[in-house]
Amino acid sequence: ASMTGISHSKLFKNNYILNDEEQHNINEALKLIDSNDNYIEDSFNMSIDDIKQDLRSKKLKSDIKYAFIDHIGLVGATEFKSDRRLSTSHMSRELKKISKELDIHIIIVVQLNRQAESTSAGLEHLAESHDLSRDASNILLIDKDRISDTNIFEVKIAKARQGRNATLHFELEPEISKVSEYE
Repeated sequence: ASMTGISHSKLFKNNYILNDEEQHNINEALKLIDSNDNYIEDSFNMSIDDIKQDLRSKKLKSDIKYAFIDHIGLVGATEFKSDRRLSTSHMSRELKKISKELDIHIIIVVQLNRQAESTSAGLEHLAESHDLSRDASNILLIDKDRISDTNIFEVKIAKARQGRNATLHFELEPEISKVSEYE
């Protein structure tokens, strides 16, 4: 939707007929996505060992630069199955190692704990494991403004190993999932 400018409601309506320009925009967006050697693995409950094996296989086939894990709470535990905190710590270390081994950036989505609902989000609110903040090179905290009904949200650079912390504001156009800088 963000690449084509066509709203989600139009894209996902079964009876909506695309005009020629909309169809052209969709085809161009699909070509761009395909040309970037993108790969989406949508398996549920992959273990950390499955992810590592999958990343090694992908790296052999193409020169992948990034991997996204949405979200770490859905990764199946192979170690410390009875303690989610220890399991998450183990996964964090393993992902750091595979990132260095394959020279790829791994972006992990993590839910903040409930305490972040009543205050400004910080590193102390990372759910399940503070080891994630220790192992991460960079941490961005995305926080929707709780006071107003606007589509303005805040991104805090809470950790930047080779940079500086900052707070940025963005605006979301929800109908097309477009994010732009807010001034």
